[in-house]
Amino acid sequence: MAAPEWAVLQRRLLAANAEACEAFYAKYVDSRGWLRVFERWGANDGPDDAAEATNDWAILHALGGSDRIRDLYARAWEGHLKQFTAARTVDVPIARKGMYFREFPVQMDWQHNAEGLTTFNMMGLSGPRDLKLIERTRRYADFYTGHDSTTGNYDPKLRMMRSLMNGSRGPMLRRATELDWAGDPFAAGERFHMEHGETTYAQTLAHYAEYGDVIGDNPLNLQATTLGLNAYALGAGDRYRTWALDYLDAWVGRAKANGDIIPSRVGLDGIVPRDWWSGVYGWGFSPIVPQTGKRENRNRVPRSITAFMTGTLLTSDQGYIDVWRRQTARINAQAKTIGGVLSTPTMHGADGWYGWQPGPFKTNGFEIWYMSQAPADRAAAGDHPWVSFLEGKNPSYAVTALRSDLKAVADRVAARVSDPTTPETRLADWPIDINPANVTSLVQLMTGACTSPARPGRRLRHRKAACRSTAGSATSMRTANALACPKTSPRWCKRWATRRPR
Repeated sequence: MAAPEWAVLQRRLLAANAEACEAFYAKYVDSRGWLRVFERWGANDGPDDAAEATNDWAILHALGGSDRIRDLYARAWEGHLKQFTAARTVDVPIARKGMYFREFPVQMDWQHNAEGLTTFNMMGLSGPRDLKLIERTRRYADFYTGHDSTTGNYDPKLRMMRSLMNGSRGPMLRRATELDWAGDPFAAGERFHMEHGETTYAQTLAHYAEYGDVIGDNPLNLQATTLGLNAYALGAGDRYRTWALDYLDAWVGRAKANGDIIPSRVGLDGIVPRDWWSGVYGWGFSPIVPQTGKRENRNRVPRSITAFMTGTLLTSDQGYIDVWRRQTARINAQAKTIGGVLSTPTMHGADGWYGWQPGPFKTNGFEIWYMSQAPADRAAAGDHPWVSFLEGKNPSYAVTALRSDLKAVADRVAARVSDPTTPETRLADWPIDINPANVTSLVQLMTGACTSPARPGRRLRHRKAACRSTAGSATSMRTANALACPKTSPRWCKRWATRRPR
């Protein structure tokens, strides 16, 4: 009997990915494992972007890709650690002795730290007993558990991070400057493509003019709990699970005390201030775009849901997802009719709710449903062809999705072949959109798992991702659990999920 088309396409996609990744590596990575780019420090195009050049390669190998893929992404990871330990700034104070210290970013926010750990967080799928990986994961996690007293990122008494900007050299306990975020002067927009559309270095600085409010805790710091999850999953000890849940539970309490809205700022005294919506990437964060002079809403609080998914994974306790149900209900309770259309807010500032959008508030609706599988949550998850397939309504999805990913690989190959840049004219974020690895359909069809895009909110045009969560998060670890367990529903393996009282 002939193999079904979907099975043949899966093998073709694995092979096409492997061949394309090999050619990508040959062009963009040198013999040392260093990325062939102009090295910079900065939130736009810094070390985290270099680490993202091999996004999805670890998953590709775990799903049956060639061992060569594992060797290449491991070499690139090791290479980039050396590359950015050696790379130094001139003007940015924190990175003058190296952009990495102890193989980790010296000081950056967890939107970018999490992106840079996308590949690292998946390495355990192919090397769960790798002693070097386990040691490194423990070290990274202990930058945030309070166990490593040299960093001071975490206050265990107040159960909080001390700054949005943190890392292996500790927290930033002053207002951040534009330079801290943008990095040293360079020929932005003249010699290099800029992701945000800046045409000069002055515009790059101006992009971060309102990014100063970083002191105290921020929900994005919850992404650090993934390191605790990984350390625990790799057998490094129960204390990592205990810390991740203890820190997460502190935020559960803050949301409850704040009227079921997760605050975007906690003071150094551990108290949520009256302006709970303040802080960089908070509910009230709408900085001016220098190219247009208009304000843009950049609320990143919803990305922290991945930590609450981690909590559910570690405990099987749906109470962590209830936090997001209650927040969604609270926001939907603010609905009003604007221009004849029922609308709900996405932002909150000193004058109340704003950022109105048509329809009910459904941000994170998919994640809520995915974790609960409850019929009551299904409507908020929205329509998606993969979910329709799971519900028996889209029988052709497997073949369609696999063919789409094959085309995406071919398109990336074409982009690489026609890429006119050189190492002297490309920044670290440039190769990300040329990375040919496409595993969305493989993850969905081989494991039944929700997929997590590598660059949430920025690079979704080539993906059919259902779950738009932060890279290297609990959503990504869902894939690991699916591979380890005989069942792929969100009824977690009992060896991971030990219920504890709330």
